[in-house]
Amino acid sequence: PFPAAIEDVAAAYQALLDSGVSAQNIIVGGDSAGGALAFNLLSRLCAGSRPLPRALFAFSPLTDFLHEGASFRENAAREAVLPAAQAGLMAEMYLAGADPRDPDISPLLATYPGAPPVWITVGSTEILRDDARRMAAHLRDQGVRVTLEEAHDLLHVWPIFHNTLPEARVTLDALARWITQLPPTATES
Repeated sequence: PFPAAIEDVAAAYQALLDSGVSAQNIIVGGDSAGGALAFNLLSRLCAGSRPLPRALFAFSPLTDFLHEGASFRENAAREAVLPAAQAGLMAEMYLAGADPRDPDISPLLATYPGAPPVWITVGSTEILRDDARRMAAHLRDQGVRVTLEEAHDLLHVWPIFHNTLPEARVTLDALARWITQLPPTATES
């Protein structure tokens, strides 16, 4: 339950830094609720004094625990993996009484000053489609460089099926190209 998960993510990031890994060698990523945690971490890092990661990616991220995106209703009958009817119960279990309007919970309500580049992918028939679209717009409004890849009619977090779904491999290859094309850091030649 909140805030344990985000505290664990922040501790893992700090452990990487403490072990000597440069923040510029870290790319944070997450899928679905893990995408929310990745953005929660990024928001905390942007507000604090710890170094920022090189970039962030998210597959089908949950960014609004209020579930206010139109796709939450429009795609409810087409969503194959993440049932809209269960989202409220799952959110309630995670929130444990916390306010879903808290920016530490709903990344769409957080700020990201100075954030590194972000890459997001989502399927057109997912209930979280508008979470991704709105998050990309929210980040762009704050000056963050964002790539949003919306795939037609693919299931929630399809890239995890890269061994069986050709579209998943295509998506992972696109992410890999994006990562390799990130601008060099000040310490790279």
